Amino acid sequence: MIKKEFKDIIKPTALRIVTGVLIIFLFYTALRLFGGREAPFFADIIYLYDVLFWLIIVWVSFNLGINMFKKEQTDYAMEYLISSPLSKPEIFIKKISPRLIILFLLVLFYFMLQNLHIFLSIEKSRHIIGFSGVIIITFTVFLCSAFLSIYEWGDFKALVWLIITFPGYHLSLLLDNFLHLNVVSDDSILVSIGLINLSLMIITIILGIGFYFSYRNFDVRAQKIFKNKFSLISGIPLILIILTSLIIGISKNI
Repeated sequence: MIKKEFKDIIKPTALRIVTGVLIIFLFYTALRLFGGREAPFFADIIYLYDVLFWLIIVWVSFNLGINMFKKEQTDYAMEYLISSPLSKPEIFIKKISPRLIILFLLVLFYFMLQNLHIFLSIEKSRHIIGFSGVIIITFTVFLCSAFLSIYEWGDFKALVWLIITFPGYHLSLLLDNFLHLNVVSDDSILVSIGLINLSLMIITIILGIGFYFSYRNFDVRAQKIFKNKFSLISGIPLILIILTSLIIGISKNI
């Protein structure tokens, strides 16, 4: 099964990586032509990939997670998968292991890219997040999307981003009331990367608990049953986080 999973994910993952690399290259070409960059070409483009490649990794991690059960859903093979001799934990492990390996290799490549840039040391990187932040965001986004992958999202798959990021953002604002790590200037808020990482880890735990109680009883019954259970276990805490954050924000402005 693991071999089949690798076969299913290699091509779409490679396609997304190549697409992301080409987009960054086209962006760099535009900067080179119209932005007046005069640094040596090789060192300059390594610098740009060093700064932006993590976005490709996060994009790949989301798609690896949310598409974890896509093959079974499109082939109407969920019943066959669930009725296989493998237990549900074994199915999950065999599903998630190849994807974690791919992400580990991507993060390792990014680490090597960063060290290559440091070796060339033409221009100091202006990272939005550090390397540890890339690791946290990559694997929390992957796990969150994987926990939601047993449900059929169809054309609304992009909304899963909101399920992860919207409560995560509001949780970071809520936590800042106790930790005071955000920077406020000129009526704007610069959210601390540390708070974002902490928030994503908490969101991962909330979604993971909902996934556990839904997946352990998952069968061929209508998905509405399991979505309702997930909504009660994970959805309510996420909604409460958003509402509490909004209420506190409004009360501060009154």
